[in-house]
Amino acid sequence: MKTRVISGFCMVPLLAFVYLGGYWLTAMCILIALMGVKELFNGFKAMDIHPSLPIAYGATFVLYLIHGFFPQQHEFILAWLAASVMASSVYIFKINERKVEDAMATMLGIVYVVFFSYHVVLVDGTGEYGILLWLIVLTAFGTDIMAYFTGMAIGKHKLCPTLSPKKSIEGAVGGVVGSVVICGLFGFF
Repeated sequence: MKTRVISGFCMVPLLAFVYLGGYWLTAMCILIALMGVKELFNGFKAMDIHPSLPIAYGATFVLYLIHGFFPQQHEFILAWLAASVMASSVYIFKINERKVEDAMATMLGIVYVVFFSYHVVLVDGTGEYGILLWLIVLTAFGTDIMAYFTGMAIGKHKLCPTLSPKKSIEGAVGGVVGSVVICGLFGFF
């Protein structure tokens, strides 16, 4: 529990970037995308799957360049997504060195980490609806915190003991319910 509390306090300064928004938030999202995709790819490498980090990093920089030079031009984002899928597919052309799983893992990293974290920047740029950015934060933190405490208090049935032996079904349900309550309170106030 001590480690989780310490890591929670380390996340608090990130809230300043959410509050500041704009370039600060964009810079934080770029950093999160780069670190997150590297972490995901390290997990794949442990399973003998070798995604392309240079393709993912290149896709990240191109996405944010498009955002900077062509804001609100969503057709460019669609073209970026298609190009990222193509670049990941071309990655397996060295068939003697790579497998289909390598390309799929590259695509997954680009879409799941880079593109989804970019949506935080998109929400921030919506003007008056930028306050919904706090909903993203509350949902993520609320689910994690409530799942942890519910699981510690009443968790008895293991969710997936092979992958994560301490997670429980009760904790997962508590996380969802807690997140809904927290977000409901946010909406009410």
